Amino acid sequence: MNPVFGINIVGYLSSNVSLGITARHFTRLLIEKGVPVSIYDINYNRAPNAISSDFQSLTIPRGEDLPYNVNLLFVANWQLSELLLWRSQEIFKSGRLNAGVIWHEPTHLPPRYRKSLACLDVLITASEFVHEICQTQISDTLILGSKHPLYLPTNVRPNRAHFGLPEHPVLFVQSFDPHSDPTRKNPYGAIDAFRLAARELGDKAHLVVKVNNVEVKGPGCDPDAIIQQIRRHCGNDPRIHIIAQSLPYNEVLSLYASCDVFISLHRAEGLGLGLLESMALGKPVIATAWSGNMSFMRHTNSCLVGYDLVPFSGIGADSRDKLGKYAVWAEPHVDEAADWIKMLVGDENLRSRIGKQAAADAAEYQAQATRGDFIDELKALVFEKEFIKRRKGDKWRRIDGVRTEFEKYHFDPATRAHKKAVRLFDRLIGWRFR
Repeated sequence: MNPVFGINIVGYLSSNVSLGITARHFTRLLIEKGVPVSIYDINYNRAPNAISSDFQSLTIPRGEDLPYNVNLLFVANWQLSELLLWRSQEIFKSGRLNAGVIWHEPTHLPPRYRKSLACLDVLITASEFVHEICQTQISDTLILGSKHPLYLPTNVRPNRAHFGLPEHPVLFVQSFDPHSDPTRKNPYGAIDAFRLAARELGDKAHLVVKVNNVEVKGPGCDPDAIIQQIRRHCGNDPRIHIIAQSLPYNEVLSLYASCDVFISLHRAEGLGLGLLESMALGKPVIATAWSGNMSFMRHTNSCLVGYDLVPFSGIGADSRDKLGKYAVWAEPHVDEAADWIKMLVGDENLRSRIGKQAAADAAEYQAQATRGDFIDELKALVFEKEFIKRRKGDKWRRIDGVRTEFEKYHFDPATRAHKKAVRLFDRLIGWRFR
């Protein structure tokens, strides 16, 4: 390994997913801070027309060629266990400091995630919400807080005609990815709030529903079926415009810039990147006053909506993770969101005032994020790893618990017993015949 401090970025650097966007923002920050960077890109198999090539020159084809002494992972929690079980020798290597920028939306971390995350040396959390989840449910792993850097492209331009949107109404916009648990993102709540408010607004207000990654079907996710559900929920309201198309990042932000207000009646967010982006663009944002977005939203810079805490009912609620039993999330008050819609439509000065404050606070947030305090902390931890005996070992080698939890989740009891017997045979007898 190169003895010079540097960071290997491992994750979805080119993919059209929020984790990929996050990885690209953090990578740009590291480069601006003069940190040597090497990238191992993992294809997340999303819309090919929105793939990013921003850092292609820094990308290497093989994980075993990663040169630096720190790994920084940007991967989904479910995939971390697979990397540990099947690609650990390729990526992790002895002596490296392994860190991960972690996201999680349910308030409960299931055992399979806790075991995998505990194999990393450091977790970096970019919202107070995720920080609290990790700090109270993962032991023997250092946890650092950070702000999420956000670099807006220079070619973001408002252009309603380009997106086929009407010129004069006050436009509200929401965005979601059908592969990212629509129950959590809750586009139906925003539609309900708009239709409730629109009874008194006539044609003064329209709603845009942006749907991402519709070109790709995934396990348990049929985007076409979800879009049809959305259309039925809209009740053929001509004031609701559905844009079901993956777009490059600057185009997505140009869509937000073309609208007047962003709305997110989410039930949980690790951060709420679309909300932060819209605030940085100077837009008032109507949002559930709960979870990751409260790291940067206030009643002074946003249009916050109250909620009731209810049992988690999204993906995994009834699975072996038992999230429905142990986790909670927010049920936003749709009537409050409708009141905000009516108020914002009727008061242009209010929209302007909240939008200006949102932009100012987002700029201050970005100023804090671009200090990159976590970089100095990682440097200190590399030094500490050299002489603190407890930290000298490679935590990523502790994968027996990861394998056990992986098999509990993915296999029935009979299959798990068979696999355990095969491993026992191989350890005690099978090796003699190799």
